[in-house]
Amino acid sequence: MLVTLLVLTLLISALFLVRQGMKLVRLPAIWLDRFWSLLFVVLLLPFLPLQAVPFFAGETRGVEQRPQLPGEAQLTEATNMTISDFSVSVTRFDLGWLESGLFVIWLGGIGFGLCLILQSLFKLKTIIAKARAVKDSRLTIVYDACVKELGLKKKPRLLESDSIESPVTCGILRPYLLVPEGLYNLFSTDEIRYMFLHELKHHQLHHPRINAIALLFQTVYWFHPLVWLARKKMVMDRELACDAAVIETIGMRERKAYGRTLLQFIEKKQSHSSLELGVGGTKKQIETRIYSLIHYRSSSKKDTIKGSLIYTLVVLFIVLQTPWLALGEAEEQRYSFDHSNASYEELSSFFADHDGSFVLYSAKENHYFIHNRAGSEQRYSPNSTFKIYSALIGLEEGIVQPDTVLAWDGTAHDYPEWNQQQTLNSAMQYSVNWYFEKIEADMSLNQMMTYINELNYGNKSIEGPTPVWLESSLTISPVEQVELLHRLYRNELPFQGESVTAVKDALLLEQTGETAFYGKTGTGVVNERAVNGWFVGFVETADDTLFFATHLAGDEEATGQSAADITRAILVDKGILTGGLEGNE
Repeated sequence: MLVTLLVLTLLISALFLVRQGMKLVRLPAIWLDRFWSLLFVVLLLPFLPLQAVPFFAGETRGVEQRPQLPGEAQLTEATNMTISDFSVSVTRFDLGWLESGLFVIWLGGIGFGLCLILQSLFKLKTIIAKARAVKDSRLTIVYDACVKELGLKKKPRLLESDSIESPVTCGILRPYLLVPEGLYNLFSTDEIRYMFLHELKHHQLHHPRINAIALLFQTVYWFHPLVWLARKKMVMDRELACDAAVIETIGMRERKAYGRTLLQFIEKKQSHSSLELGVGGTKKQIETRIYSLIHYRSSSKKDTIKGSLIYTLVVLFIVLQTPWLALGEAEEQRYSFDHSNASYEELSSFFADHDGSFVLYSAKENHYFIHNRAGSEQRYSPNSTFKIYSALIGLEEGIVQPDTVLAWDGTAHDYPEWNQQQTLNSAMQYSVNWYFEKIEADMSLNQMMTYINELNYGNKSIEGPTPVWLESSLTISPVEQVELLHRLYRNELPFQGESVTAVKDALLLEQTGETAFYGKTGTGVVNERAVNGWFVGFVETADDTLFFATHLAGDEEATGQSAADITRAILVDKGILTGGLEGNE
């Protein structure tokens, strides 16, 4: 959410800069007025389901879609696989109440803004209900002439009211032009014509509808000062556009007379509701409009080309920034993956009520099979899956050896298996935290950072509470887990072959004939709730090696054991554990 607001703020700021640039190159006011429609596009983007659009989610089309074969997922009864998914709970200050509180405040602000809009609407409805049809034939003659002069097919209904001091345009579905009673006693025929032309231009340019949309966006983004400032600028540009349109209609010779008409409204107190568009304005607004009339010049073909080019470039810029809004989170918490050699599968039936993702990579085919694209790129705490690399680092630094026995210091742990001396194999099998924490404790922060960088491990952040892999600062995505395992298998990591072999041996879970199954679970428990479950590993078959990563996210039961069960069900269904990527050729 914070990233979304930041990107939104930058986009609005960019619109301000472009608007200023358009003024510097002296583009006609009509282009400034049109320009603000792009603000609505920007403000709407966070509420659109952008992740469902391949481009905005960063997906590449043209990739072959391979559907899952029919069949029920089953767990085989006969298995040698032994998984000990041990984990400890991390205490974390729950900010849920703060998020909920801010959400309630935001909704409260929207509610208050909607009440103000409804109040304005009620006031306007009351004025219209009390208004009467104009009986002065002189007014209707001037009005009809203005309608004809502008070529309007549908004209607003002309009414007079004693509740207003100057003509106003209003109405979203049914347009009205309201004038004060006794208008001819206050202004000349020419001045009335100028007023009518100005208000009819509001109608012709759809300003009442645009104003209503702007009000709604301002209500939703009531907390954002740039949105308020943007609407203020929008109101000014709207009036300038109408003034310029009137001059285009009446000609340059009547420009001074039109300006004098505007000056008569400087001292008048405007009491229009937010849904009414009047010919007048504040003293500062009238001064700005007069200045614009003094420096007015007619629109040219060159202006049209410049305006269209600027408009197009801004649209392109917004489109290019949209993926950041689609992500809605910090860059380091997502992995940008090249999906040119990936297929996407629907495997929800295996996950039941779990929110999860599955990534499978065939070394033989050099192809990825992915369920839940967004989840596969999202980074999460690795938890105990990082112990694969912690063990490699310990072996490389000589802190431990494959047959080294580390003594238990006597500290009582929740799991009896932890309360004893450990070798690399037993520590990996029982996921013994203290064994791997000891490895990292014997290293400097710089040494650990060097290895993290050489591994290119996830977001490469080790600045949080230790251990950094246990619901702390270090995060990694399922796709990255698979890529790292592939590099590990090919001895492409900065470790000696003996170290890699020792860790692979420690990860072996099951071997049947020519098929060997390797894996490591990881469970993140926060405030006694399992919220982050992993199972990563690879399967060696007679003619292929397949690397996988399954991740579960949720408020409970998102455990490594559950991820392992789901993984095995998928691999059995695909025939991988019986040798080969059956059904996916």
